[in-house]
Amino acid sequence: MAKPKGRVEIRADKCKGCLLCVEACPQKVLKPGKALNRLGYHAVEFVDSGACTACGLCFYACPEPDAVAVFKLEKEGAA
Repeated sequence: MAKPKGRVEIRADKCKGCLLCVEACPQKVLKPGKALNRLGYHAVEFVDSGACTACGLCFYACPEPDAVAVFKLEKEGAA
């Protein structure tokens, strides 16, 4: 299995469950969540399958400021 290149953090308390990020993700590492957040929405969840490329499409698709953060993981041995 290849090393993951990125990860996504969804801030559940900011997510309104519109699923635009889920639709935008080419790697399909985001899914609708089952639990309700404090606003009563089903927040999106990141599925850490190792497929995330940190492309950022989910970040740009999200209309809610600060709900999605994308992190590119450093390569092993990189300084």
